[in-house]
Amino acid sequence: MYEISRRQGSRQKTFISTLWIPASAGMTVYYFSAKALLRGNGFRLLPVRLNHVYRLDALEFHHKDPFDRMLIAQSLTGGFALVGCDEVFDCYGVQRLW
Repeated sequence: MYEISRRQGSRQKTFISTLWIPASAGMTVYYFSAKALLRGNGFRLLPVRLNHVYRLDALEFHHKDPFDRMLIAQSLTGGFALVGCDEVFDCYGVQRLW
């Protein structure tokens, strides 16, 4: 599973914030080259910035996973839609796709 955020508006940019293969959770594992995924699809890395950390600090504690909470903070700060199937994202008012 990989999670991405996409900027809304006339100029669309797609970023990968985290890339995670949950083999230990018993989910299907797909083997691919992260480098090929990034280059071949026009993705850009979304670094963690100080304003993301400030937003993370201000989030209510609906979700316990620290990585997902950072994705939420990045989504809210950057005005991105968050791609993911976890319904708890909706508690934060992010636009969720999936």
